[in-house]
Amino acid sequence: MDIPVLLNLPKPGAEGSCFVCQDAARGWFRQLLTDIDRSTLESVLEKYSLKGFAAQLYQSSVEHLVQNWQQIEPGGLAAIFGSSNYLEMVVCEASAAHQLGASSGAQVMVSFHK
Repeated sequence: MDIPVLLNLPKPGAEGSCFVCQDAARGWFRQLLTDIDRSTLESVLEKYSLKGFAAQLYQSSVEHLVQNWQQIEPGGLAAIFGSSNYLEMVVCEASAAHQLGASSGAQVMVSFHK
């Protein structure tokens, strides 16, 4: 039997024109979970007429937002909103946390572009 789990994620902070996820975590499916929710991200994009965003962790940057896993090539790095509507960094058929060298508590920065 599946037991739902409520994640008590903190809200992302702002640094200049970026959102910063202060405490990324590894997910059950090897994705890297952030505390940046879809509605907040979409509101910022709409309010300031921005075209997109990039999620950065260490030296890796993800600008490819997909709607589902089938849109990612094997080994490809992408961003996706998970079932809880939080931004996740994922690698198809591999561990995003491992590939990016991330551990729990890693800082993910989301910057916006016009």
